[in-house]
This record gives sequence, structure tokens and C-alpha cells, in this order.
Amino acid sequence: MSIVELRQYTLRPGARDTLIELFEREFVTGQQAVGIHVGGRFRDLDDPDRFVWLRSFPDMRRRRRSLEAFYTGPVWRAHRDAANATMVDSDDVLLLRGPGFTPSPGTREVGATICQPPDAAAFAAYAARHLGPDPLPASVDLAAYRVIQEALTNVRKHAGPGARAEVSVVRVGPNTEITVIDNGTGTGAADGDGGGHGLLGMRERVTALGGSCTAGPRYGGGFRVQAILPVKAAETGATGEGTS
Repeated sequence: MSIVELRQYTLRPGARDTLIELFEREFVTGQQAVGIHVGGRFRDLDDPDRFVWLRSFPDMRRRRRSLEAFYTGPVWRAHRDAANATMVDSDDVLLLRGPGFTPSPGTREVGATICQPPDAAAFAAYAARHLGPDPLPASVDLAAYRVIQEALTNVRKHAGPGARAEVSVVRVGPNTEITVIDNGTGTGAADGDGGGHGLLGMRERVTALGGSCTAGPRYGGGFRVQAILPVKAAETGATGEGTS
């Protein structure tokens, strides 16, 4: 991706979790459906009313087309009032040039300095305590593995020769979010083998844990599978092994 947006929202006091829940439930898949790659989402540890996230596009032309499709589409129209109600300022946006961008002739590179905190050891301990991944419950760990395994099997069988796949596993609040996308030409048809494999078995495994699973063609080509697994529900006793 060559065009990256770094978006920094200032929110109303206490509204961050409300926005993040809405964002993860509706706006991630809604943007991906129109060709927007949604990247990292971050809580500002120093400001409880700040939410930072990234999204990227192949080029400026497709950025304009994708943004028009999303902001005039049904997902944003249905949820914009709820989202806007959480925000004080959503206009703090930096447009970055990502890997693969070719600068204009004569343009100089810009250097950036990244500073270490004064007490590196204390910062490392803080990061390990607050930012490090918690061990997943066994049922979620297995379900995540099966989702990735079955999605990649689907890519191999249906995406066509030369296709490439990208796997993302992100812990967002109480959920683990798994996304598998490819750039192939196949339809992503499910392959049921009676053993819980294929898209149908994948959905059954995820919903047994109280999660959700969506799969379908990507805008501009390829196929996408996304599963959201609620970690907290699994910790209270849900299991995902009854669907195989």
C-alpha cells in the first residue's frame, strides 16, 4: 500500500470504548468491503479520550473512490450519528506515503528521529505489563488456528495460480480479530469435508465461541475471511470443539 492515513480522534470524555466497539463491529468490515485496508488501532495510554488508527490505499485515485463508496454507503449512513456523537475532533489526519511510493524527481527524503524514553528499562516493563499479548484460552487459541488453517486452505484451492495471502491477528479490547485476505481470482467456495473444514465449519467453530465470521469477495478482486473471537466469553467457560 502506497498511501497511508494516520487518523487521530479526540473524543468526548468516557466515549472511547463506545466508539471502539462500534468501530470494530461495523467500520472495519465496512471499509474493507470497499477496498480500504484498515491497519492498527490504538488507545493512547496518556489520554483516555484519544483514539488513533491507520488505513491505507494503493493510490490516490483508489483512495478517493473507496472513501466515496464508504461514506455514501449503507454502513456509514446507518452508524454515522452514533460515531459522531462520541467525537470532539475527527479532522486530525496525516496523509503518509507508504512503502512502494515513488517520489517526484528532485524530492528529498525526510528523516525522522525516534526517541527512547528516559528510563528504557521502566518503559520495557510497562510495555510488557500493559501492551504484551495475554495468553489466549485454549478454545480461542485452537479456533484461531483452525480459522487461519482453513482460510489458507481455501486460498490454495480456489485463489488461482500465483495468488498471495495476507494473515493478520490482532487483539482489540476483549476480542481477537483474525483477517485472511488474498489477491486471487477464485470465488472462495467452501470445501466441506465432514470434518469441520471449509467456510461453513469455520463459521460454526467461531459462533460456538460467541464470535462472528464473515467471508466474501474483496472490492477490486480477491477474497477475505474475517473472524472475531471474544476472549472473555471463552474465559468464562465457552468451548469451540463441538463443531468438528
